[in-house]
Amino acid sequence: MALESGTRVGIYEVTAKIGEGGMGEVYQARDTTLDRNVALKVLPEAFTADPERLVRFQREAKVLASLNHPNIGGIYGLESSDDTQALVLELVEGPTLADRIAEGPIRVDEALTIANQIAEALEAAHEQGIVHRDLKPANVKVKADGTVKVLDFGLAKAVDSDASGGSATTSATISLTGSATQMGMVIGTAAYMAPEQAKGQAVDHRADLWAFGVVLLEMLTGQQVFRGPTVSESLARVLERSPDLDALPSDLPPMVRRLLRRCLTKDRRGRLQHAGDARVDLTEAVTNPGADAIVVPEVPQPGRHRVWQMSALIVVAATTAYVAGRWTGDLESSSNEFRRFALPLELEQRNFRTGSSRGFGISPAGDVVVFAGDPVRGDPLYRRDLDSVDTVPIPGTERGEAPFFSPDGRWVGFYVTTEATLKRVSLSGGEPESVASSASNLLGASWGPDDMVVFATGSTPGLMRVPASGGVPEPITTMANGQGRHGYPHHLPVGNRLLFTIDDVTGDLPMIAAVSVDGGDPVELGIRGREPRYLSVGSAGYLVYGQVDGLVAVSFDPETLVVGGVPVSVLAPVQIGNTAVHATFTTDGAAVFLEPTTEEQFRPMWVVRDGSSSLVRGIEPSSYRGVSLSVDGRFVALTELEVPLRIQNLDTDELFAVDSRGAIYSRWAPDGTAVAFSSNRSGRFLQMYTVDISGSGGAVPLAETDKPRAVGSWSRDGATLFFYEVDPETGRDIYAYDLDDGGVTPLLVTAADERSPMVSPDGRFLAYLSDASGRFEVYVSSLPGLDVTRQVSRDGGTEPNWSAAGDELFYRSDAGAMVAVPFRSAPELSIGRPQELFRDEFLREEFGNTSYAVTPDGRFMMLSAGEASARSVQLQVALGFADELQRLVSEQQKR
Repeated sequence: MALESGTRVGIYEVTAKIGEGGMGEVYQARDTTLDRNVALKVLPEAFTADPERLVRFQREAKVLASLNHPNIGGIYGLESSDDTQALVLELVEGPTLADRIAEGPIRVDEALTIANQIAEALEAAHEQGIVHRDLKPANVKVKADGTVKVLDFGLAKAVDSDASGGSATTSATISLTGSATQMGMVIGTAAYMAPEQAKGQAVDHRADLWAFGVVLLEMLTGQQVFRGPTVSESLARVLERSPDLDALPSDLPPMVRRLLRRCLTKDRRGRLQHAGDARVDLTEAVTNPGADAIVVPEVPQPGRHRVWQMSALIVVAATTAYVAGRWTGDLESSSNEFRRFALPLELEQRNFRTGSSRGFGISPAGDVVVFAGDPVRGDPLYRRDLDSVDTVPIPGTERGEAPFFSPDGRWVGFYVTTEATLKRVSLSGGEPESVASSASNLLGASWGPDDMVVFATGSTPGLMRVPASGGVPEPITTMANGQGRHGYPHHLPVGNRLLFTIDDVTGDLPMIAAVSVDGGDPVELGIRGREPRYLSVGSAGYLVYGQVDGLVAVSFDPETLVVGGVPVSVLAPVQIGNTAVHATFTTDGAAVFLEPTTEEQFRPMWVVRDGSSSLVRGIEPSSYRGVSLSVDGRFVALTELEVPLRIQNLDTDELFAVDSRGAIYSRWAPDGTAVAFSSNRSGRFLQMYTVDISGSGGAVPLAETDKPRAVGSWSRDGATLFFYEVDPETGRDIYAYDLDDGGVTPLLVTAADERSPMVSPDGRFLAYLSDASGRFEVYVSSLPGLDVTRQVSRDGGTEPNWSAAGDELFYRSDAGAMVAVPFRSAPELSIGRPQELFRDEFLREEFGNTSYAVTPDGRFMMLSAGEASARSVQLQVALGFADELQRLVSEQQKR
């Protein structure tokens, strides 16, 4: 009901209508008692007709009236007259900020002064637990003297309070129920809603900080950030789009760019946490525009957490100027000093794997690092902005591995082994999307400027490409006769070409090659190494790749593919995995890498069927990678890297020194007198040997060949050793070796990948892995002719092993569990339903053998991380690496 001039509402006399408010009409009125002008916001009849709701509103209005700050439009009270209910507000003269923005961008100095006053208002309100919930330019007025007034503080909460009075975290959404919907009201304006507010989730003070960022960005650019033609389109833009910072003024202080980025982080856990921090930054930006302030938040917790946060703040201080320089394009002044430091992470986030995939990636702009936790444990990917102390999980990326960025830095690709799927997720939020299915572990991926993803896996015939939006992969390369796997593609900036690696079947380092993204004949570059990457520094180009002992770089022309000069060691030390290099770069040389994890240690554990565990007595932690038990369970052989086997009597703790250097896999002879193992000791990767544990003789080679061979299991009669061999044409295949006459019998030689041969105690069946179905599953076949074959696992499986009696077959599921399957061979073959025994958080063998053992009494011996495991492992950050690389190469050329 409209009020005419002269109408009285209590002691207030209406003088003119001055606008429409978010909850009703707004009038100018005269306070006849105090003789001052006020604003009356008249509540709609549909609202005042609900007595219970009106009582709640009155309660909230009293709280809001307690706000007393020069930058907050005051609430004087609530006035009633007949059927009219009105809020009595401070009358603020002057244009709204929306009016000012409509005229175009506001000068930087003026915009920062206005923003500073808005931040002061937010800080004062948040300290009293009051959240605005509807901050927008239309709710900000600028008086003639420059004073800023933020209006309508907390009214959205007052309207939407629940029966209990609510709290500062009560949800505020577009869709209201009951009387609010009937009033056609919106709690919050769509284009200024924080993503969590737009989703209808709980809202707290961080929603105001998002809206503050949007308002500041609009002041500086004169452009509306998320507004669409409809409410739903505005909400969609909030949820899906990232704000464009390219339109910001060139003279904007770098710290303000950083502030905007932190305010406009879609995940509120990674967003700016306090309005006071914004005020400090803005004050510094006005008084000292060339500085880049670092706000040190209060850290009340003592002990390790405080130390971690202080370390993180040091990293932020070291990186902020560099990152700000990248945003402004000022690389000359920001990146010329080489600096290297650890990126502090909480202990539970440091469980990096060092197998076939790198566990982290850096954005092309060099400002965001995404890394994987422990996929076996179910960890998600984590995001860490280099100018922030906060690390936040990326929703929907559980069990994700091998992250890599899109060229624009807005998307992250990753691989989920348990789903055998390549996926992507937007950094601005949203559900992950499938890109392509794959049957085996990822061997690198690269996202090209044509929005195609090139990748390789252990089961693909070569490099594959697929649209980033998803589709059916098509081959780029095919393995030729005598070649190993193709992998680790990397887009070159010119020539529409890729770098990649071709595995050497003899075990030598891979050959580095280049090929067109459209296919064709690869060009070998004449150098060997792992995971090549191209970096440019000014007019110079460099090829960086992994060697056995670290990273090296050589001069490289991406157009002619000519490699020149002597390799120079860079960024030492860097972790080099079995196939991957655990370092990544921006094209102009910011680097993130993992130091060698030589201190990573594991200890043997006894584990029973319910998952409870205890330490194996008498064995200290070390870099163990595999476990083998004698048939009677009295002796253990523990495999370590690059050292002889640790062979120990579990009853007496007696150790046996045997000639077993370089052992990788080991299996006990049935009588417990000897151990078979694979080793690269001869210079040919993974040849088989046996050694007597008495130490009376040296290791005896078994059927030496030019193909890698890994021992699998020993038949109970001691006559046959089952193993798998790596063939360049057929992949891994299973054979049997006769220890009496030295004959080799092929058992499974197919186009599929077969590995982990484990013979049953009675010698009648062979359990093994095969990816014939498109993913690795556990199978059982009858011996000797493999006439009967059954699939045992259903949703992926690895590491098969038998119970001592042969009545159960165990394996480890892709979902991260130890699984038992009942097995009966007589009177007829019967395989029961897989039963999950316990969630499996122990060390896993990544390359096709078995890293645990089963005792005669049904316990498991497994490898669990020791106290020293990975605790000091941290990601390392190198800024200015491009210039350091150029210096190192120049020095080498002068020698």
